[in-house]
Amino acid sequence: MGQKKKRVQTGEKKRKKKNTEKAKDEEEDVDHCLLRLFEPHDELVAALHSGSPLFAVGSDDLETILSYILAPQVMSAICAANRRLCKKAWNEDAWAGTIVNSTSIQPAGRLAFSHFRLWGRALAILNSQWQWRCVNLLLSKKYSMWRWCLPTSDPFFAIGDKLLLISRSVCAPVLMHIHLQNLRGPVHLAFTTRLNLGAMVAWSKGRTRKGIFGACVVPSGQVIASVVGFATMSSTKITFGNNAWDLPAIAAAGFVVLVFSHQPDGCVTPCWMPA
Repeated sequence: MGQKKKRVQTGEKKRKKKNTEKAKDEEEDVDHCLLRLFEPHDELVAALHSGSPLFAVGSDDLETILSYILAPQVMSAICAANRRLCKKAWNEDAWAGTIVNSTSIQPAGRLAFSHFRLWGRALAILNSQWQWRCVNLLLSKKYSMWRWCLPTSDPFFAIGDKLLLISRSVCAPVLMHIHLQNLRGPVHLAFTTRLNLGAMVAWSKGRTRKGIFGACVVPSGQVIASVVGFATMSSTKITFGNNAWDLPAIAAAGFVVLVFSHQPDGCVTPCWMPA
């Protein structure tokens, strides 16, 4: 009986020693894994293969470091690289303040479809078609989502000499990511309580129409070679890049409309935010 107990204690000691050594190896390997994920330059290749510690990474620093590389597309690589990194990547704090681009992903499997639970503190999540197939996300009250009426490669409505981007019914605030080239004014951004395209075109030409609130975000005659950034619309303000316009208090629900005089190259992507 005493020999059996001794063998059990010896086995437990060996397992503890093995787990301690494994944890130590993971601690030492975190710096190498991070540099591989950051795609290091040639001068770091020798250091990566040397096996010697490159720098010390504290536990509290990993969320900050990961926030620069975290994206749905690289989650599998991060989780495969290191167990400690994987654990941190599945922490909501690591995604805080990030802009999540989900436009090019096609989730498959339970874990992939639950990635959105990590984005509760993200700055913005770029829209994609997969989200409308995720029942848990659609039922979640944690996020506010919206989309254009025509979510296709050509989402514009042509009305006379104007091109309109029109959303489905939304509630303010609304966030969108602008990535356009050859943007020519005038360009108007508005919130309307009634979906009347003729009234929107008339309003963009300076005529007064009820229930339409907005601003001319690109003046007539101005040409911008490239615009990359965010446009937001709250109940009292419109922001487009670094510019802002005050609005009277608008209705709780309505439609977001962008009115262009010329068709630009690029896209305007709806974003969903934590509610």
